[in-house]
Amino acid sequence: ELRALRSDARGGLWIGGLNGLVHLEPGRSRRARRVPLVCDEVRDVVTAADGSAWIATCAGVERLAATDARTHVVVPRDRGPVPLQLQIDVGDSVLWIADADGVHRFRLSRDPRGAWRLTRTFSHSLELGGAWPSVMIGDGAGGVWIGTGGAGLRHVRRLAARRLTMADGLPDRPVHHLAPEGTDGLWIGNCGGLALWRAGVLKVPRPDDFGLPDRCIRGLLREPDGTLWIGQLDALVRRDTAGRSRVMFRSTARPDRQVAPMLRDRRGRLWFASSRGDVGYFAAPDAPPVRLPEGVLPATRIWSMVEDARGGIWIGQVGVVSRVEDTTRTLQ
Repeated sequence: ELRALRSDARGGLWIGGLNGLVHLEPGRSRRARRVPLVCDEVRDVVTAADGSAWIATCAGVERLAATDARTHVVVPRDRGPVPLQLQIDVGDSVLWIADADGVHRFRLSRDPRGAWRLTRTFSHSLELGGAWPSVMIGDGAGGVWIGTGGAGLRHVRRLAARRLTMADGLPDRPVHHLAPEGTDGLWIGNCGGLALWRAGVLKVPRPDDFGLPDRCIRGLLREPDGTLWIGQLDALVRRDTAGRSRVMFRSTARPDRQVAPMLRDRRGRLWFASSRGDVGYFAAPDAPPVRLPEGVLPATRIWSMVEDARGGIWIGQVGVVSRVEDTTRTLQ
């Protein structure tokens, strides 16, 4: 099972899962190198500006420098929970780790010999009640937002954690979809609906106000100009900066497809994908979608999509990673 698909600053690609980690080297040859780990169970991978990779495994957090052949455990697990989510922030000087026990903040520095030194500066249980962190993103101000599998949302900032649950107005307990809104806001999506947190106030619009076919949110992507893309069951909705909503794609050939916006590439195309292996993109705001031919990819959920330094689009599914250029090929 694949858990991480990340591109790095050097043009490489990291593919991690429960059976280890593979690095695809930059360049035309795309040589695949299996990375020796202390533990092969990979839960997440983040990359830093210096080309290094930080890897959440069952041994803790392992780090691989761009020039090294083997990883080094920088945060031992010490028989505690397996780290599930990682976030590097504040100019690559802060590492956030989320696990079943909560969230932990580490300051990153180097000693006089150049070795990495990690100093824990903060930990919080988050009062998860048995739920696990499912998504973590930076808030742009040195803190993080953490969505959970059943305990709502947490905002960790300035050495304190704030809870947002259904008692505060969240439309449902699980939170799997987050998208920043400007410098002080956050879009929150789950199967209870869509919510906006801004300046300490939570607003939950009605689906009709946003022109949504139904209440359940399957994906969110906010663009720099303020356009919001909303994935739903069998539909993809675009809400522009004037507040106008339009259904841009509707799946009718096969029902029960969870559609999600995935990324905006360097050519300006907005890519989307579904739980049945459908992939397409919009070349312009009002253009019809361009879809890959049916059957090119396995009919399984697409859980991740990244763009590499050459403009190739990599697609992660269960047990397979594919690259889209002029044609699609599958890497086992």
